[in-house]
Amino acid sequence: MTPELPTLVHVPPRLADIEFTVRLAAEFRELELPTEDVDFTNPIQFAPLYAAMASYGAVLLTVAARPAYDNGSLREWLGYLCTTEGLTLVSLERSTLNGRPTMVAEATQPSDAGVMRIRTHLIEDGGRLLNISIIAPDALWAGISPTLMAMQQTFELLRPRGSTVPLEPNAAPDADAATSSDSEPGADGGNAESSEAPFCTCLDPEHPTNVRLRDARVGLVPRVHEQATATRHALVAPAAIEALIRVPAGWHVLDDGTRTLVFDAAGRIQISLNLRPITDVDTFLRGVEREHRSQQPSLQTLITMLGRYPAILLHQLQVNGEQLEQGFLVHPEGCDRDGLMLVARVTAAEKDMGDAMELIDTIFGSVLTPRALTQA
Repeated sequence: MTPELPTLVHVPPRLADIEFTVRLAAEFRELELPTEDVDFTNPIQFAPLYAAMASYGAVLLTVAARPAYDNGSLREWLGYLCTTEGLTLVSLERSTLNGRPTMVAEATQPSDAGVMRIRTHLIEDGGRLLNISIIAPDALWAGISPTLMAMQQTFELLRPRGSTVPLEPNAAPDADAATSSDSEPGADGGNAESSEAPFCTCLDPEHPTNVRLRDARVGLVPRVHEQATATRHALVAPAAIEALIRVPAGWHVLDDGTRTLVFDAAGRIQISLNLRPITDVDTFLRGVEREHRSQQPSLQTLITMLGRYPAILLHQLQVNGEQLEQGFLVHPEGCDRDGLMLVARVTAAEKDMGDAMELIDTIFGSVLTPRALTQA
């Protein structure tokens, strides 16, 4: 049974423009953070960005960050941090956090309250090193870890910069899990699920790509409400965006409860859909522009309307040494909840951006919220 995580927390930038969201179980409450300065010349020091604790004891979710190290891989860094902190490693392996490749360590540590168990995901994003951890008494771990791990998996950077270091020694930096290591190019280099494929193959939970990403905890195939064989579209119900959307045949859809991914197996195009706290659309789009231009001053941007949707387009964005096109589109009526709007982040090579925009036009044009369904 999937744990209920009713509380969406938006954490504004407190260090290096790190802004993120995370979902909490009902019994968790935010903790006040310490205010003293952090000495980053000490290589094991991280600045706390967020902490939440359960009402029933020392069970926590924490987020911290520091500048990335000058060389090495995530595996080496995480092993070093665990060893230096005196933790007893249980495991250290590749994983994903909300679709992003990470290294994760599970370890134990003695304390005044008894043995504590810690599970830490380490992420490097544009020179920023983030530590997302869950902590609980080892005696309670078996019972509480499903909820803690579900909370941990909802962590999402709102304006990611992309990895610049490898997960493993002597390896290349990893791209997003749903569009890189888990992609399956067809023989012609295009979408592995062509228009001639059986209609619902990509939405089959047992499709090899879906199984692999499910096992990596990227997400699950959402419930399929209907399949229109004549038009080769499916109506699916992703939990993350609290709405129905229509997708054409040949596209995979995965949902982890906080983000919905629509992508082709070849990794040409990825659309990430989520609900974001937005009170002023122009302010949101200008914020996206400032964030990306601070990292790439020569970046060409355009704030415009794509049909009836406010959008910002980013031209020749540098991501892991590759030039990509990216767009953020806002669907102001795509969510029934006050203060939240549906946002799509579209990423593709320049030659594929036309196809990407056709897909998002199909998705946005088909959004049906519970309120819209009631009024229909």
